[in-house]
Amino acid sequence: MTGSKTTLLILVGFILCVATRARSESVDLTPELAPAPGESIDLTPELAPAPAPEGAHDIWIPEPFKKFFVRIINEVGLHKLDVTCKSKNDVLVRTLPPGNHFEFGFRVNFPGSTLFHCDLRYLNHHAGFVAFKTDLDFLPHCSGVHCIWQARQDGIYLMDSDQVYRKRLGWDGKTTAV
Repeated sequence: MTGSKTTLLILVGFILCVATRARSESVDLTPELAPAPGESIDLTPELAPAPAPEGAHDIWIPEPFKKFFVRIINEVGLHKLDVTCKSKNDVLVRTLPPGNHFEFGFRVNFPGSTLFHCDLRYLNHHAGFVAFKTDLDFLPHCSGVHCIWQARQDGIYLMDSDQVYRKRLGWDGKTTAV
């Protein structure tokens, strides 16, 4: 086989491998299959994460198939919290009793454009926000591979890399600086 044919075959094999691993699986969230409040849900099949190359900790580059998690915690007092989180391929809906949480895991897609938007509601209050995106300006505000959001009566908080909750936005369209 000539060098160009070998290179072409390797490239085609890589693309097929990436396409196979990058497929997204939808979750059937019918009540009888839904996990109990406080349980985690995994949206993707198990794939071994790629090891980080040397120097990778200096800057963040979207690593295809790296696993991340989003957690929503209800701390709005004695009220239930309605949660809807959406991506291009998934819609996750939960009602969280006081003090409970909902977590889901997923892998970053191949082009590194994974995005989850969440809407939270309690009583007459509403907040909509980006809960996860593969972006250098966003991910440093999360706690590693976990973006942990806490809904409180005065707004929505995100746990940062120092394990401190910082207010990111208020209810009903009131914004807070990052």
